[in-house]
Amino acid sequence: MADNSTKTGPDLIPEILYEDNHILVVIKPPGLLSQADSSGHADIFSVLKDYIKQSRNKPGNVYLGLLHRLDRSTGGIMVFALTSKAAARLSEEIRKSRLIKKYLALLPFSEDQVRKSLGESEGELVDIYRKDEASRMAIACKPNEPGAREARLRYRLRPDLSPSKHSVLEIDLITGRFHQIRFQLSSRGLPLCGEARYANQGLPDFRLGLWAFHLEFDHPVGTDKRRMIFERMPSEEWWKVRLQSPPPGN
Repeated sequence: MADNSTKTGPDLIPEILYEDNHILVVIKPPGLLSQADSSGHADIFSVLKDYIKQSRNKPGNVYLGLLHRLDRSTGGIMVFALTSKAAARLSEEIRKSRLIKKYLALLPFSEDQVRKSLGESEGELVDIYRKDEASRMAIACKPNEPGAREARLRYRLRPDLSPSKHSVLEIDLITGRFHQIRFQLSSRGLPLCGEARYANQGLPDFRLGLWAFHLEFDHPVGTDKRRMIFERMPSEEWWKVRLQSPPPGN
């Protein structure tokens, strides 16, 4: 998987899953930020604004609403709003938990090891933690500490997807916190394949074994408010690169 951190131009245009006058659904490649920051790395928000300008022949500023984020190291499905009306209505869906996001988490552990660490093949994980701005990492804390947030997710083992000596968890985020999946699994002794922050596995951070494969929401504009459901599994190359991760701690 190529590192997209320094690329510019048409090579960065992501795969478009759906586009109309109100929304844009795309695949964010690992290595792209969701939005520009002080690092100067390429970001999908800027790339898509340029794409809209060129594809719709709009010379001036164009509207693009960033509704949710994926970590730079995480690839998968994202939805953007192309109008302020769509942005407001989709933001309301997020607040009401009507926008559903599911992930695949690739772990360098057998299914028996995962069951032992989590207690069962499916269930719910609940933690309290805060974001440490200095290290840009999630840190466990007490509920009354400044910045403390509750994080919840549901998980289930996916034996149908699990490669030999590895396991795949399907993750349904109930909350959407900073590094949530990475922290909640690593804190239970289950760092993801390619985890560079919460376990030293010797691979660049953009090779993390986390993929946003499922996204569903009500279309924000129109009388029928039809349910939009998108799924995209990772590519063979995605699996190949991440399965090369050395064991945690090596």
